[in-house]
Amino acid sequence: GMYRGVPPDAATGPLWVEANAGLPDPVIVNDALSLDSGPVLIATWGHEGIYSSSDGGRSWTGMIFEDQTGNSAPGSHIIYALAEGRDGMLYASADSGRIFRSNNGGTSWRLASALPGGSSDLSWALATHPTIPGTLFAGTFGNGVYASSDYGSTWARVEGIGLGEDGRAHVFDLEFDPARPDAPVLWAATALGVFRSADLGSTWQDMSGGLAP
Repeated sequence: GMYRGVPPDAATGPLWVEANAGLPDPVIVNDALSLDSGPVLIATWGHEGIYSSSDGGRSWTGMIFEDQTGNSAPGSHIIYALAEGRDGMLYASADSGRIFRSNNGGTSWRLASALPGGSSDLSWALATHPTIPGTLFAGTFGNGVYASSDYGSTWARVEGIGLGEDGRAHVFDLEFDPARPDAPVLWAATALGVFRSADLGSTWQDMSGGLAP
């Protein structure tokens, strides 16, 4: 489940307390995202998929999903990763390679597309470009990194030279270096180690030196 950090008591107060009010029991949380506007979102394995909290994790509310026509699409969703673009657009990767997006702070989510391979290109990680709205990257389980320049509507696999064999690595996390927004550097945590790319995924450099094998 979820825990939230709290200031410690002078002597014995806990640093972490449970924050599961409104969440199913049990719940598996895959990712968490603190929005610039204030609320916190979490991605869960099944149930309502994404939950939102506006009171620091004291209570949670499930989100609404819609299909491409705007109709509600009820049912269990497995959400693996969450990301926020610089323009406030939100993205979520789901089962079967689906990518959802939200333009209203996560109140509702509309299906944007699915990665070309569907469930075989399941995305465990999402990262948004720090300066270009609508440009984002998805790290997949076994097929490297995909990129989209149209808010997740279409995707193409980046070349990924150096990222495993033919760029087809298991990618578990993607992050842009926050210290270099004007010269974006993309980092990838993979089954082969940690890599970085200065050309948006075309080529990668292994930065795993010093890590345990």
